[in-house]
Amino acid sequence: MEAVQSFVEPLEKYLTIVVNTLNKVGFVKKALDQAQENRIFPAQKKEHIVGAVISLLSLIVCFVFGLRGLGYLCGFVIPFFESWKAIKSEDLNDDRKWLIYWVVYSFITTLEGVSDVFLSWIPFYEVLKTVLYVSLWHERTEGAQILLEAINKGAGKIQAKVASAARTEELTEQNDAPDNKKIH
Repeated sequence: MEAVQSFVEPLEKYLTIVVNTLNKVGFVKKALDQAQENRIFPAQKKEHIVGAVISLLSLIVCFVFGLRGLGYLCGFVIPFFESWKAIKSEDLNDDRKWLIYWVVYSFITTLEGVSDVFLSWIPFYEVLKTVLYVSLWHERTEGAQILLEAINKGAGKIQAKVASAARTEELTEQNDAPDNKKIH
């Protein structure tokens, strides 16, 4: 149960931020207060009411646009909001985290654009992609950092092989070059 709770805690944090933002809008605050106080949602926290509305809207997006729409919500909307907050903050570590996310997101989106014809045949592909997007930005997994390190490690190996091949070719050319000192 603790593992589930550690994944839910960041969602509670987001819902608190959303409720605080919505409380600044008069008619929304009034509607939330009425829903909380009246018989619609008795004794429920505003965060849970907003979470239920967001879940309902996500379900509607899923029905209208399919799982691809839900994937875009998880891969774009929440990271956009967090990036916006990071830009406004003084801390540079959160800027770095979200910059890494967007680099990895761009890499994945580019690969997906090229290979979507083949990937779309994989069962539950959109579900897996949504889980991947969430794992890239979630506080507990920090998947974007891990994936970027793996990409850099692979790119470093490729770069070393290319440099080694270039040196080998250069040495071969030097050995095969005619010696200008020989008399013909």
